[in-house]
Amino acid sequence: MQASKYDPRGLLDKLDKFQLDAFNKAMRLGSMCIFGDTGFGKTRVATAIMMELFAMGKIKTVLICGPKSALEVWPQELSLFTCPIRVTYLNYERAPSLVDTKLPSYDLIIADESHRLKNRNSVQSKILWRLGRKAKYRLALSGTPQGNSVEDYFAQFRFVDSEVFGENFKKFATAFMLPHGWMN
Repeated sequence: MQASKYDPRGLLDKLDKFQLDAFNKAMRLGSMCIFGDTGFGKTRVATAIMMELFAMGKIKTVLICGPKSALEVWPQELSLFTCPIRVTYLNYERAPSLVDTKLPSYDLIIADESHRLKNRNSVQSKILWRLGRKAKYRLALSGTPQGNSVEDYFAQFRFVDSEVFGENFKKFATAFMLPHGWMN
C-alpha cells in the first residue's frame, strides 16, 4: 500500500514486513488487538492505521487511552504528520471520573497498554468497553496482554469486538477456553 497524502514521510514505506502485515490485517478487520513485544512498533502501526483511515474518510475523531507514560509518546509520534484528526487523550486513572457522565463518541479508540483493562470488573475496563461500543474502530495495543491467566484476555477482546467475543465472561469462557490442569 502506498503512503497517503497525510503521510508525507512515507510511514507505510518504512514499516517492517511484520508491521505491514499487522497494518493490512487491521485495515481488513477494522478493529483488532496488536500484541507484540517492546520494540515491535505498536504505536507506529496504530499511527499508520489512523492516518490511512483518515485518508479514506472513515474517521475524524480519535481517543487514545493509556497510562500517563504511554500517552506522553503519542503527541511526539503524531507531530510527524500534518493530519487534521481531532485527537483526545484519556489517562486510564481518570476513567472512573466518567462513570456518571454521558460518554462522547469517537470514530477510533486506541487502548494503549490494553493489559491495564484485564480486570473485567474494574471501572476503567467497563468505561473503555462502553466507549468502545460507540466507536467504529478499536485497537488494543499491549506488549504483555496476559498477566496472570488467559482470563486477562477477555476484557481486551470485549473492548475490541464484543459481538464476536461476547459481553459475558461465562459465555466467553465456554466458547473460547478449554478446561485444563488441576480443578480445570
